[in-house]
Order: sequence, then C-alpha cells, then structure tokens
Amino acid sequence: MNIRDSLPDTRLVDFESCVSQLPALLNYLDEPVNNALLADVLTADTLALTLLTFGSTDAAGHYLQQPASRLAGNTPLLCIKDSEASRDVVIRDLFRIIEGYVF
Repeated sequence: MNIRDSLPDTRLVDFESCVSQLPALLNYLDEPVNNALLADVLTADTLALTLLTFGSTDAAGHYLQQPASRLAGNTPLLCIKDSEASRDVVIRDLFRIIEGYVF
C-alpha cells in the first residue's frame, strides 16, 4: 500500500516532517529497534504515518507497543516488522483513526 498516494496533498508536508522525526521515534521505543528498519521505505512510511496520526513521539510509541485484539494480540510494531500483509493491516487501522472511525 502506497501511503503517500493515499494521503491528501494538504497532509504531505506534515508527513514529510514526520519522516524526519523517525530516529527520535526509534529511540523512544522500549523494544530495541535499529535504523535498518528505516531502509525499507514501506516500513519507514508506516512509522511516519503513525507519527502523523498520533502527533507526538510519545503517543506514537505508545500505540506501536500496545497489543491489539484486531492484530491477533500482537503489537503494531511487531506487525510492521513481520510482513507486508500485516503491515497493511496496521496502515488501514491508522487511516481509520485519521478518518475518525471507532474500533
């Protein structure tokens, strides 16, 4: 799923700003994560979308590390790292949050 194509043009500048904040997000996480995650564009974009959705490193980090029943009890971070299919589920969840859907 191409996140940049799914965002309205008015949000792209904010999204790019979130991309620049990814190192701070990775440092925030309890689980050791290395910068190799950022080498994969889809993974980096998903993490940036999380920042865009929640507005802060603290809130994004909290979301990424909390198990969710809709993710079979896994954390969004694990799903993002696991496979493209599970990452797409997280992306769809983030867009639902942005659009105001309630889970």
